[in-house]
Amino acid sequence: MWVVCDASTSGVGAMYGQGADWTNCHPAGFMSRKFKEAQFNYQVFEMETIAILEALLKWEDKLIGRHFKIITDHKSLKFFQRQRKLSGHQAHWAEYLSRFDYEITYIKGKYNKVADCLSHYYSSDQDDELHEERVYVQADSRLDPEGGDLPMGPEQRFAAIHLQEDAASNDSHDVTIAEILGKKVKPLHKTFDNVLDLLKGIQEGYADDKLFTKIMDKPDHFPKFEMTDGLLYLKRSDGESVLCIPQTKFEGKCITGTIINQGHHILGHLGSLKTTQYILKFYWWPTLSKDTRSFCTSCPTCQAIKDLTQRPEGLLHPLPIPTLWQSIGMDFIGPLSKLKLGNNFLWVILCRLTSMVHLHTIKTTTKASELAEIYL
Repeated sequence: MWVVCDASTSGVGAMYGQGADWTNCHPAGFMSRKFKEAQFNYQVFEMETIAILEALLKWEDKLIGRHFKIITDHKSLKFFQRQRKLSGHQAHWAEYLSRFDYEITYIKGKYNKVADCLSHYYSSDQDDELHEERVYVQADSRLDPEGGDLPMGPEQRFAAIHLQEDAASNDSHDVTIAEILGKKVKPLHKTFDNVLDLLKGIQEGYADDKLFTKIMDKPDHFPKFEMTDGLLYLKRSDGESVLCIPQTKFEGKCITGTIINQGHHILGHLGSLKTTQYILKFYWWPTLSKDTRSFCTSCPTCQAIKDLTQRPEGLLHPLPIPTLWQSIGMDFIGPLSKLKLGNNFLWVILCRLTSMVHLHTIKTTTKASELAEIYL
């Protein structure tokens, strides 16, 4: 079984066939898909990977559970299965590909004529020419529902949403790409820096925090931390300093929880990972990632408007309850040296209902028919 794939600047194409060799196999299916606007910005290896994903999604029912070979003219994809450092896109793609039993084979582009022609099927389209939704490449958005179709970070995506809202309310303002990429989300620390009582609560909270107390007692042992105006800062690897937050309360509320709540709200409930990355630009404490994940899991808004990306669980199929010695397990233990009558193995038969055990000493030369007699 062969899946021949290719990507061009306009879309992807693939052929599915069966036979002894891919060059003369019997074709069983053809596919052409057009890239969306965002996907034109993908790198070449991402486009070539999407060509494979689209083919597998289309012929999944024929390929699952069978060994097949993928033909591609992009050489780096040969090493995709052994690649360790994966981007967010690639991690979702690798998880889906792990369902299949496949090999990736590289060929030169001049031989990959069929899939190459199919990938150029929509190359002559005009800019304003639209097609049905099923015609467009959907692999990334299907395998990464949280935003695989948007090659922007969470801050830029947030800015894009609000700029689009501004444009909708003011028709005279036409949003540009520069505005979308240039506008930043409101810095989180600006929300709290002017609250003097809060900063005072943070200063006082250091004394009750076990980790920060050790750092303040022996600052020479912790060169990545520094004190400024009574506040403790951590130097990140990029040279920026972020404020350390102790596990303490301010006006009856946990300070770390207040920061997480504000950051999660500013980003627009984009999930724990993006919220953690956003907060880390301004603040740090040891359990930040864990606390953010717990907060987002219990967020009422997220629970109400977001659906799980996992497939629904199937029905339970419990095993029937056996009667005494109806369902058994058996194993052979050995070789053992101190058994009687020259026997050197122990045959263990277990009742799965009661865990009752029968033990029999046997030899390695005992035949199956003899074991049957012993069992009876």
